Amino acid sequence: MGLVVDTVSVPGAVAAERWTAAVSRTFAPVHVSYPGDGPFEGRITADRCGYLEVSTIDADPHRVCRTPRLITPDRRDFVVVALPAAGTVSVRQHGRTAEVTPGDMVVFDTSRPYVLDFRERVRVQTFRVPRRVVTTTDTALGAVAGTAIRADHGVAAMLAPFLTNLAASVGTCDGTVGDRLAGHVVDLVGTLVAERTGRAGDGAESPAKTELIRRVRGYINEHLADPDLSPLSIAAAHHISLRYLYQLFAAEDSTVSRWIQQRRVEEAGRELADGNRMGDGVFTVARRWGFVNASHFSRAFRSVHGMSPSDWRRLRDGAATAPAALPERVIAAP
Repeated sequence: MGLVVDTVSVPGAVAAERWTAAVSRTFAPVHVSYPGDGPFEGRITADRCGYLEVSTIDADPHRVCRTPRLITPDRRDFVVVALPAAGTVSVRQHGRTAEVTPGDMVVFDTSRPYVLDFRERVRVQTFRVPRRVVTTTDTALGAVAGTAIRADHGVAAMLAPFLTNLAASVGTCDGTVGDRLAGHVVDLVGTLVAERTGRAGDGAESPAKTELIRRVRGYINEHLADPDLSPLSIAAAHHISLRYLYQLFAAEDSTVSRWIQQRRVEEAGRELADGNRMGDGVFTVARRWGFVNASHFSRAFRSVHGMSPSDWRRLRDGAATAPAALPERVIAAP
């Protein structure tokens, strides 16, 4: 796994800023606060498996707040599954508070406010996927988010060990394998929500349709670099009508073209933040992910990340160096 942040031996204010930025990248923009005035030590490692982001958090007590003001209309929403390996995590969302301990899991949704309380030294594995790929309604997801789920029966008993084993080997998963594994996680999370809300048999997507959506998503991920990738070529590759393809994505509150653009921007952003690729020009990276026009890429990138590709690269490059100390002990994410 790649190191995102390690605050050991870092001065307090600088450590707080680094930690806030790292937690915001791991979940979504947040406020972070710390009990008392003592030193804070935390470490986050992270890796990707297709569009699934896997992180491990080892940290002293602190509180993470996703407030309504941090949730903007152009937000990128995620569903996060968290599995504590040591310590207790308190998760508050949708008016509920869950005390999650080893042997439990919890789901939360970054499109809604939440509070995570780490009241003791903890070690937590988290798994983050884009909200739009999880085929469940907001109502069903809201009914499950913020509840402690025992991982010893039902779908959770299958999902928990799968996630744990995936976290242990995520560095070996790339390309098509990574996308397929991410698809399996998404399917299991959707099934978990259906099981917990009693929706498994009341008109939920048929297994065949769910599998088709998964295959289409996988095909798109495999062909992102092809500038000729289009809804028409995707429909032809899967022997379905263009209209039916649009219907599949309409059920996910998205469009095919929007999904393609979003995934291309995500992959380009990942490369632009990679310190090993700083020699590649911004548009060189964009072309690798299917963009053929620099202005279009810049607009698409800004719509997702809220900044230009060049600013994104400078921000990520600057995160590798020690930032200026801040006077505040409670720091808002940018």
